[in-house]
Formats: sequence, structure tokens, C-alpha cells
Amino acid sequence: MILAEIPEQLIFVVVMLVIAAIKAMGEKFGKKPESAYEEHQEHEEDHSVENDYEEYARQLRERQAEILARQQQTQQTTPPPPLPNAAPVVFEKPYTPPVVKKPKLSAAEQKALENFQKDSSKPSRRISTTIGGTARARARRVLSSPTAARDAIVLSEILGPPKGQRG
Repeated sequence: MILAEIPEQLIFVVVMLVIAAIKAMGEKFGKKPESAYEEHQEHEEDHSVENDYEEYARQLRERQAEILARQQQTQQTTPPPPLPNAAPVVFEKPYTPPVVKKPKLSAAEQKALENFQKDSSKPSRRISTTIGGTARARARRVLSSPTAARDAIVLSEILGPPKGQRG
């Protein structure tokens, strides 16, 4: 009656735990070899692994001793090779831009330069504060520099009448 009330899954889990515990105890205490042959074979395997390790360690020590002797012999007979970057370091000169010779100006060009410098040293004339000034003054202002003239042409194209309606 009691087993009928316990779910089947719980019974299955308990059985699996018992089996795992038995297996763990068997591994912990170790199995005894069933025959003398198995016992001898296990002992021989342990012995051969130890022998193999000792043999490898001996060979390794011999090889290290050979390498050390060879290194000491070469150090006594030959000097060490030069370092790869042992060549003297050559520093390059920093870049200096070439010197530009100013062209010699003719007499007319010299005079024009002097006039230009005189005009630029004078304080600029004050533009009339009236809303637009005269048409001639406005045109002179617009055409006084190449960029202003270009801007005036672009604005007239944008704000003026379309090309198809121009007469």
C-alpha cells in the first residue's frame, strides 16, 4: 500500500542513487584482481611507466649537458656575431622648403605696387548709412571685388526671372 502512494519517478530516482552509491564505494575501495596474472600485469604497467619516465629524464639530462658543453666551447673559440642593427644610425635632415626667388618687377609694376599699397593703407571710405545709397555706389560696391561680382551674378540668376521669360 505504501508503494502505491509513492510516485514512480521518485522510486526510479532512489534506485538510481543506490546504484551510484554502490558503484562509488566499489571504486573507492578498489577491486581486487581476480587472478595473479592480472595482479602481475598491473604491477608491470606501473613499473614500466616509472622506468620510462626515469629513462626519459636521463636522456633529457644528457642532452642538456651536451648543449651546455657545446655552448661553452663556442663561446671560448669565437666572438659573438655583430648585432643586426650595429650599423651607425644616419639621421636625415628635416625637410626645408626650397627658397622661392621673388621676380624682379618692371618699373610699371613697381609703380602699380606702390599705388596699391598706398590705397590699402588708407582707411576705407565709410559706406553711406542710408538704405541703399545711389545705384552707382551700390554697383561700385558689388563690382569692387571678384567674389562680390560672382555673388551678384549668382543672385541675379536665382532671384531674377526664368531664362524662358527673359526678353
